[in-house]
Amino acid sequence: MRAIGNGEPMTCLQNLLSMVETECPLARDKGIDARLVDRPADNMEDIDEDITDLIAEYEPRLSTEEINIVMDNEGDFSMTVQVGAGGEEDGI
Repeated sequence: MRAIGNGEPMTCLQNLLSMVETECPLARDKGIDARLVDRPADNMEDIDEDITDLIAEYEPRLSTEEINIVMDNEGDFSMTVQVGAGGEEDGI
């Protein structure tokens, strides 16, 4: 969590996507499903669905447009989530 600006939709989304389930004591289901963290790279549909459901439940001011998860040659992953809100698009 950031020191300031946590009420902004994009900041809330960044915080939400950096959490793993059970990490938040009063909302144990808030965050990415821990079982999906070490999942093989060939089955990303479950992660896409989990992120879409997470955004819909905990950040209704945004809607998921597109999720891209890419692995580089060294095996590191990066994730880009395109969201829209009232016709505006922003990316993380």
